[in-house]
Amino acid sequence: MPQSPVGTLGNGGLGPGFNSNSCGSCHSQPAISGSSPSPNSPQVPQTNPEIVAGLSNGATNLIPPFITPNGPVREARFVRHSDGTLDGSVHNLFSIAGRTDAPDCNLPQPNFAGQLAANNVIFRIPIALFGDGLVENTLDTTLRANLASTASRRTQLGIGGRFNLSGNTATITRFGWKAQNPSLDVFAGEAYNVEMGITNDNFPMKRDEYPGCIVNPLPGDAHLATAGGSPTVITAATESDIDTFTDVMRLSAPPAPVPPTADTSAGQGSFEQAGCNLCHSETLTTTNLKNS
Repeated sequence: MPQSPVGTLGNGGLGPGFNSNSCGSCHSQPAISGSSPSPNSPQVPQTNPEIVAGLSNGATNLIPPFITPNGPVREARFVRHSDGTLDGSVHNLFSIAGRTDAPDCNLPQPNFAGQLAANNVIFRIPIALFGDGLVENTLDTTLRANLASTASRRTQLGIGGRFNLSGNTATITRFGWKAQNPSLDVFAGEAYNVEMGITNDNFPMKRDEYPGCIVNPLPGDAHLATAGGSPTVITAATESDIDTFTDVMRLSAPPAPVPPTADTSAGQGSFEQAGCNLCHSETLTTTNLKNS
């Protein structure tokens, strides 16, 4: 069973396609839950973790040219499908083919060289997760009132934009590349499924069902809420990895602001003069309701 490193978030089994094998591969700078690691920084004196993951356990992957030892972690998406229709989805960097724990898998990697030559690849670098629990705990009415309060000034500057809404509930979605996920729980499940290929209670099906590559039970990461056939209390030791990851995001505080300097004050003035603060609000108030 292809596994993530023992002791890290993500022990539900990799594959068939994956970008890395740990949440910390994407979110570790300057600390766990942060942004993409910078391998040359004093805090992370190591090779790009995506390279390490892509070659682990005897995998036969080629490292794409945009994943470099000293560069950032990247997620790759294709602009269009081969038939010319719009794509935009994540295409995993690596396959579990060749790994000693996946002897029957021959899933090929995407042809990144050809896609790069066709100018058909776009990238995303992971952002920090600090304070996301506060984002989740801000009411829709607060967000809508905040948007309405700047409407006239945004119109004068030609600034548009709208909220992305859930197709089921019509509530504001907040997390993910296009703010497509309504909650941190859904975001965590999607990240496990897309970035590590780990199926879970939220996303129970493999993204790629290539023959010979389905070597883990479905879902790979799930609640361990029974013992000997009898229900038991879910604890930190028995909850699923995506639940733990959700808890980490919900409980991580935002970075404390540093004391202002002449340069940062000047930068804030330019930020406001350009109208950036009309979308990137400096202050919002969360609800007193608590996530459980």
